[in-house]
Amino acid sequence: MVELEKNKNISVHMDTLEQHPHCSHGPTILFSRGLDGKKFYSCAAYRDKKKCSFFLWENQSGEKYVQQFERDPIISKMIRFKLQSRLKFVKSLNQENRIYCHKCNELLPKSEKHLHLEHEDFLQENIDDFKLSRPSQLLRPFQESKRESQYFFTDSTINAFLNMFKSLNIKYVVCIGAPTIHEQIVCKVPVLKSILLDIDHRYLQFYQCNDFRWFNLFNCYILEECDTKEILVDLLSKEDSMAVLIDPPFGGRLEPIAYTMKKFDDIRLKHNKNFLTKFLILPYFMERYVKSCLPEMSMLDYKVDYSNHKKFNDTGRNKGSPIRLFTNANQSKIPLPSDENYHFCEECNRWVSGENNHCYQCGGCMSKNGRKYIHCNLCKKCVKCTWKHCKKCKKCCLPDHRCINDQIKTSSKNKRQGQNKKYKSSINLKSTMIKKNIYNEEIKRF
Repeated sequence: MVELEKNKNISVHMDTLEQHPHCSHGPTILFSRGLDGKKFYSCAAYRDKKKCSFFLWENQSGEKYVQQFERDPIISKMIRFKLQSRLKFVKSLNQENRIYCHKCNELLPKSEKHLHLEHEDFLQENIDDFKLSRPSQLLRPFQESKRESQYFFTDSTINAFLNMFKSLNIKYVVCIGAPTIHEQIVCKVPVLKSILLDIDHRYLQFYQCNDFRWFNLFNCYILEECDTKEILVDLLSKEDSMAVLIDPPFGGRLEPIAYTMKKFDDIRLKHNKNFLTKFLILPYFMERYVKSCLPEMSMLDYKVDYSNHKKFNDTGRNKGSPIRLFTNANQSKIPLPSDENYHFCEECNRWVSGENNHCYQCGGCMSKNGRKYIHCNLCKKCVKCTWKHCKKCKKCCLPDHRCINDQIKTSSKNKRQGQNKKYKSSINLKSTMIKKNIYNEEIKRF
């Protein structure tokens, strides 16, 4: 999460979220930034002002503040039951008479094609039943920004997730931002139930209420015209054995995700249900952030692959995808695919990847980045195999690194050089001033 590193001086305040002012994406989040800690409200879903321009200083919250926000045209044109009626009508048509406009994000019959003549490059015709039942295969993924980019799992990753649910005896899965998992469950796994919660409103026209809700993960708010609390209570109190799978934008903050998960657990506890089995998908280097916000989560040694990403798969990197799965479930009960070179470590009592060898000195399988780790007796821990112990730095580093002592010497040298330049420039300035005064005195003589 590069964005989180850049914004590490920004704090998130979630304690009174329900009293925060709303934008079109639900309750806003209270942030504080900089040394002065001045607080402001901003959209929970988007940092891009083009997506949502809401901004309000905390001390303005008591004032009368009105701002109009435009929803997507399809939301203003059609309410939910109309969308369902249109879907039913389009399904009744032959394949060659179905069209989807990617400009308007609208499913329509071919008889209405003349209304979209200006969108010729955005029209997709001949929509078959497969794409209607799996809209992620029809819709164009958002790739406008890193925060909103959409990537879909490979078939092997989807099957691995389904096997995990089966081994944990899960009966109902809440898929947050994971449409391909939801589609596979609905179409191929009748013994398992699922609902998709997603910020992408385009799915509204493909699913009924029991299958999809337009949802903002970062403030636990349903964006449709309904009572969020009532809907979530109805959803989360259905089954004892329930899991939630979250595939969030990697640039998002973890504090709001933790807030939403706590809300889910509170609802479950209030209705005498077991705590949710949670699965959270993030890069392995986010582990310490995950542990700080969700301490009950641990990282599985499973590499999550995406089909439409150059690096987040088994072919784009020499050490595999950096994306991992974090869970609060007992890892000994979660088998990983042996045909993909995963094996069970008896000492760790969990499944690990093929290159992850157990270290008896550290007491675990220590590799995290997809490469073999080696134990350094001087550091007394396992390190990346490309690192070597540096006597000057007294720790393992990359072989071509700049030593700490060398950096200090270079810094001191640059500082002295800077002081010398400053001293020389001051002497030159004084010399110039003296010459100028002498010249002026000479002029006065004539």
